[in-house]
Amino acid sequence: MTGISRDITAQRELESSLLYAKDLADSANAAKSSFLANMSHEIRTPMNAVLGMLQLVQRTELRPRQLDYVVKAESAARSLLGLLNDILDYSKIEAGRMTLEQAPFELEAFLQDLAIVLAGNLGEKDVEVLYDVDPQLPGVLIGDGFRLQQILINLAGNALKFTLQGHVVVAMQLLQRHDTLVLVRISVSDSGIGISDEQQQRIFEGFSQAEASTTRRFGGTGLGLVICKRLVSLMGGELLVRSELGVGSTFWFDVALEVQKPNTLRADCALTDRPLRLLVADDNAIAAEVLVRMVRALGWHADSVGGGDAAIARVNQALEDGERYDVVLMDWRMPDRDGLSAARLISCQQGDVSPPMVIMVTAHGREELVDAQQEGSPAFVDFLTKPITPVQLAASIERALRGIPAPNASGSNVPRPQRLAGMRLLVVEDNALNRQVASELLIAEGAQLELAEGGLAGVDMVMRRAPFDAVLMDVQMPDTDGLEATRRIRLDPRWATLPIIAMTANASDEDRRACLAAGMTEHVGKPIDLERLVATLLGSARAKHRPVVATVVEDGSLIEASASISARFGGNQALIRRVLVDFEADMARQLPLLAAAIEADDSGSAGAVLHAIKGSAGTVGALALAGRVSGLEIELVHRGARLTDLVDAACLAELERSVQLSLEQLRAIFGEEPDDLAEPQMLEALPDDEWRERLSALLALVDSANLRAIDEARALLPQVPGAYREAFAEAAAQLTRYAFKAAAARLRSLYSQQ
Repeated sequence: MTGISRDITAQRELESSLLYAKDLADSANAAKSSFLANMSHEIRTPMNAVLGMLQLVQRTELRPRQLDYVVKAESAARSLLGLLNDILDYSKIEAGRMTLEQAPFELEAFLQDLAIVLAGNLGEKDVEVLYDVDPQLPGVLIGDGFRLQQILINLAGNALKFTLQGHVVVAMQLLQRHDTLVLVRISVSDSGIGISDEQQQRIFEGFSQAEASTTRRFGGTGLGLVICKRLVSLMGGELLVRSELGVGSTFWFDVALEVQKPNTLRADCALTDRPLRLLVADDNAIAAEVLVRMVRALGWHADSVGGGDAAIARVNQALEDGERYDVVLMDWRMPDRDGLSAARLISCQQGDVSPPMVIMVTAHGREELVDAQQEGSPAFVDFLTKPITPVQLAASIERALRGIPAPNASGSNVPRPQRLAGMRLLVVEDNALNRQVASELLIAEGAQLELAEGGLAGVDMVMRRAPFDAVLMDVQMPDTDGLEATRRIRLDPRWATLPIIAMTANASDEDRRACLAAGMTEHVGKPIDLERLVATLLGSARAKHRPVVATVVEDGSLIEASASISARFGGNQALIRRVLVDFEADMARQLPLLAAAIEADDSGSAGAVLHAIKGSAGTVGALALAGRVSGLEIELVHRGARLTDLVDAACLAELERSVQLSLEQLRAIFGEEPDDLAEPQMLEALPDDEWRERLSALLALVDSANLRAIDEARALLPQVPGAYREAFAEAAAQLTRYAFKAAAARLRSLYSQQ
């Protein structure tokens, strides 16, 4: 028998030491992640207070230099907060605690919010930010909209940082569509400094950038891309990069998202059934290409030119060829002739056929553009700030063709109404600075406020005081945290439906789920985003909390300031009165449609009707109605509330009353009946030749949807030969309602009878 003996003591000791070292490394890594998370949170708390105070300072009267200092201080503070958030996210990813939420989000709102953030990052750089968005994408998707936006903010923010001049394009392309699922390719391209092949191998590593000199020159932690890559991976995709030094970079990924509503972005756009002809004038070839593609995807014809002089020449040639453009989309700053000068020359052209309307599209200087418009003769009918979405573009074209001036185009600083007037709120917050920020922001919106300095005091005030419309509850408090305070409140059946909204610096999905599990209604992050907080509060003020709207009605503050409404319509009182007639007719159609949608429990149709009512009410200045309907839309579309719980017979009656009272108040200011609906004084009928000539000229205006047709028809009506007067009067009435197609058919019938 042969035996072999081997001493493995050294091997065992080595393995043991390796396991011990691994445990130490894991422990150190966990301690590092925990330390980073805790420190990030501790720093966020005072930082949120700083940002809140800077918000309050901006609401006071400041000299221009003071305002500049405050805005820059807020920008720096938000940059610091962004770095803290990156560290917090990185620590969660390292610990494997990052999860994604599945919730509906509206793509249009998503893009507009992203544009606001990118505009802040852009500063004064000579860079154009562009959207290349497929209008066939569904309007409402299901996914983690917050994390998706975080990815795009990081990618586009990097693109802006490393692009000194040129463009940054955020693109969303529909690759595939199945019943309830879409595959979307999302990309961010730039004309920046580019990344070498060697550097591309390292950019997705934590705490690294392309090279050390990049960090010194541009700053940053290097965490952004690794966070984006991990988030995209959690979404089931892969973040890829293609780049060339000195040319630019493209980052892209494909993501599958569920479809909440079948309606596409194009379906939400106006006038897509009309064969419009548009001309795009932009010296940036990429910007022109993107805009032309968007116009054509909306179903319209589009051509492009590269400058102001070329735009004038193309418009003139089209008029001579009988192929008039309806609208020119004009870039402002171009090397040969700026867009404003070109727009003035186009709008001043005389002839039998009216020139196209001009919409200015600019990447910078919105206020400067408005000032320039007011200094001389009006050159354009609307203006858009890049990046623009398909819905924004279609809405602007609709305003132009209907003669409705752009909202706030006058630049007048009219005070906003108090959107929370009559709402009684309790704020439970242990931090004195945060209490001050919240209270001053909410009081400025008209809310009645009471404050509690901790969870126990908050519970006591809910139990002992008169009912509150909502409670804003901090989560981390020393005596009793917000979660436990909420549980105690919910034990009392009286407060089972009281809206309790969490306010916390922990904005993660895990924290949100914990808040909802404790019985909270909603979750908003710090620093306080006033617009989101107001929307959340208005959305919660339903059912038994409807007295908020009633208070606004009784107080007589149902409509926007008359000066603001008048400025929006360029001081044209007759136009306001005509629009009020249209608004009344529109509400007479929309409210029964809403009632029918409720009867059928059709949330999709109800959401579309609420959106339409909100837009119409906002246009005429019925702010209380617009605010109430906006709250209902948010609850229904974005938070998945049950339609039958949200809108009942009492709510419909309230909306009808709000429409009626809004019209009464608006007509008390602007008059009862449009001038053009009054019975005209008849004059001697025109000779046949002149009548036929005037009718032909009117038809040309109507065919081109020129709003001068309304005034021309009103002027012509008293001189129409008697045999045609009744039919012509009907056509004139159709024109005042902007029913150009119906009016054209009637006028053409009259013309054929000559």
